Amino acid sequence: MASLSNTEERRLLDYSVTSVYLALYTSDPTDADSGTEVSWAGSTPYARQLTAFASAATDGSGDTTATNSATETFPAYIVGGSAVTVTHWGIRSALTGGNLRWHGLLKDSGGNTKTETLSADNIVTFTAGDLVLSLT
Repeated sequence: MASLSNTEERRLLDYSVTSVYLALYTSDPTDADSGTEVSWAGSTPYARQLTAFASAATDGSGDTTATNSATETFPAYIVGGSAVTVTHWGIRSALTGGNLRWHGLLKDSGGNTKTETLSADNIVTFTAGDLVLSLT
């Protein structure tokens, strides 16, 4: 089986996170991009967030990772509909439509799986370093 060099892993990872948008999902988007993306309307409708990533780096064990470099915040869910339970995130190539490039479960700072329930006055925030993309 062939392997990529660390240099090539960093190049591919950096390319895959150039001009990308963070999306929220109520179900697993899967590799086939079949999950359900969050949606809501109102005075502050849901929209994917443009997300920047730090340059990919390779650690001593050979894992190549990139992390989001700034805080990303989704606005509060606007009253007028049912609460939305977010379980997954995705990195997409466009503000609308586009391709799913990366996806994962929501996790807390300890690495445990979690959910977020969006309702009036509740926001979802990803601080810098919360999104870790890895090639091994």
